[in-house]
Amino acid sequence: GALSGETVREIIKDKPISPISNDLAFEGYVLFNASVSGHAGSFSSVISLNAAPAHIKYKEFVRKEQDYPLTIDGSIALEGKELSINEASASFGSSSLSLSGRINTETSAYILSVSSPKMRLSDLDDVSPFFANDFPSDGLVSFDINASKAPGAPAQYRGEVAVKDGHFKTP
Repeated sequence: GALSGETVREIIKDKPISPISNDLAFEGYVLFNASVSGHAGSFSSVISLNAAPAHIKYKEFVRKEQDYPLTIDGSIALEGKELSINEASASFGSSSLSLSGRINTETSAYILSVSSPKMRLSDLDDVSPFFANDFPSDGLVSFDINASKAPGAPAQYRGEVAVKDGHFKTP
């Protein structure tokens, strides 16, 4: 199937992640395949998204132009107020990252792990406003980060980040 930017914003507007929709700029469409089993409040799903046809911008964190390759594959489950992400992966350019964890949709508490053994800084040029467009980045970054947030508490981050032969410029 395919979802337009307008449809994506409509789907998330009344959900626990609805603040995202206020800061999401989305033009074009996303192709997807999904299988879902269960019922409202308790389901599992395997999802595959191809966002190459879309222009996506989210606050100052994400800036992906139309036709730049971005795919997301993953398995999720919702049981009551807890959303489990079971080894989701995102690929963009020639790089990829893995994500897993749990999010409480009511309290916004979470435990997440995100990692990449080899991400090209040049690929980040095409999806992140943190890198200057007029300077070609190069090198590799690897990371393994664990993030957690208890209800009413600030987020905590632990892990490792390494840059090899890297050069980049920020705006």
